[in-house]
Amino acid sequence: MISSSSIKMQNKKVAVLADTSLCAIVRDEIMNPAGGIERFAKAILPHVEQAVIVDTGSIDGTREALEQLQFDFPNLKVFDYKFRDYADARNFSLSKVKTSNALVLDADELITKADFSLLVEETMKLYDLRAIPLIGSNFEIVEVRSKEILQAIGHNPRLFKKNLSFIYRNCRSGRAEYLYEGDSDLRLQDDNLLTQFVTSKIYHFRASGATVDQKYYEWYSHPERWGDSPSKFPSFNLWRAINPQRDKFN
Repeated sequence: MISSSSIKMQNKKVAVLADTSLCAIVRDEIMNPAGGIERFAKAILPHVEQAVIVDTGSIDGTREALEQLQFDFPNLKVFDYKFRDYADARNFSLSKVKTSNALVLDADELITKADFSLLVEETMKLYDLRAIPLIGSNFEIVEVRSKEILQAIGHNPRLFKKNLSFIYRNCRSGRAEYLYEGDSDLRLQDDNLLTQFVTSKIYHFRASGATVDQKYYEWYSHPERWGDSPSKFPSFNLWRAINPQRDKFN
């Protein structure tokens, strides 16, 4: 899956996941607890060969920022897609991936430089040395709130072979989406023969615990509102407030 050519020199030594595309869906991410779309792109794009970012209807300047970022990152491809639900948007983003592998992240998430280096080395061993080839890697998700750091539950795998038979489906009334093998009931996260946890972590940044709950009740629990831009909601600025702990991770 990932060859020994994964570590390249790009002005300085940067760990790069070979034949891998970042695959992200975004909306109104000009600012978020992790620092916003520009900080996200600058942290992740140097570590992948290609990047697919799908804007699902931003009205806060995110789409324009992505266009500007393409001047600095020629490996970035930007697409537009009307948001219906999370699985639908993720499946559209996967359809635009041209590399053999996809790395799925959200704009309020981060893999540090050190973890990218670990990830390159570890996945080379996992995918090249096993008798039964793996198709994906699961990550520990660490939720970084403004005053506490928690282990979180998130959809996995996040790094996997891009295969047209893999499809996201909505679960938990549409508030979460998981990756399945085609029309089967095989949820890839649950299959220990096909996926395996890596040491590298994904850090998910949020504001305070109170605003996490507020976003859940005002947004995630109301699918009928998902067609509207998040920035239209009165508490949007609270959801998107910068997390002061973000600068501990880079």
